[in-house]
Amino acid sequence: MAIKAVFLDFYGTLAREDDGLIKNLCRKVCETSALNIQPADAARYWWECTNSFCRRYSGADFKSQLEIEKLVLEAVNARYESALPVEGTLNDILQSWQQPETWSDVRPFLAQLPLKVCIVANAEHATLEKALRHLRLDVPDILCSEDAHCYKPDVAIFQRALSVMDVKPKEALFVGDSLHYDIAPAKAVGMFTAWLNRAGRPLGGECTPDTTLASLMQLKSMMR
Repeated sequence: MAIKAVFLDFYGTLAREDDGLIKNLCRKVCETSALNIQPADAARYWWECTNSFCRRYSGADFKSQLEIEKLVLEAVNARYESALPVEGTLNDILQSWQQPETWSDVRPFLAQLPLKVCIVANAEHATLEKALRHLRLDVPDILCSEDAHCYKPDVAIFQRALSVMDVKPKEALFVGDSLHYDIAPAKAVGMFTAWLNRAGRPLGGECTPDTTLASLMQLKSMMR
């Protein structure tokens, strides 16, 4: 069956992640904490909280990404007796989401694609639209966590994206940089998958993508 639509992760695939900001914030947690901890400890707990809250606050109890980030900051401060200023830190995080950087392969990849394209992202529409304007990227179809009331890797957001684009799973290709958040759930709903591995990371045993890419332009060449 022919591919009719390409679904793209955003943060990590089209836009760079805010890893540098989070690492810096974790260092500040250590600096303001009365406990003997390392930045890696704070980072590990930060992502544990993020994943836990994203699972908890879905469906009828859905909370926005910014609301979840506030809960994470409060949890980190409480656990490590640290003093990160919550509101100011939230503003910094929101700015990083709205004004990300991108890679050199993104714009040429999106130019004149022969298939329908949809971004599937853990984000709110307003934030993602500002990020797209900042990067000067024109992708009209967007499916965000606030639309599906859940966060990747929940398969419901992938199923909602298929429905919105009116394609069957075997007519869809999902492209993402995360095996856990993108590739595994996309495969679970029956999509074809392409793992974007710009850094040459080892595959590991979590799941096996249908293809692995070093660049989005590699995928565009394959599509041609």
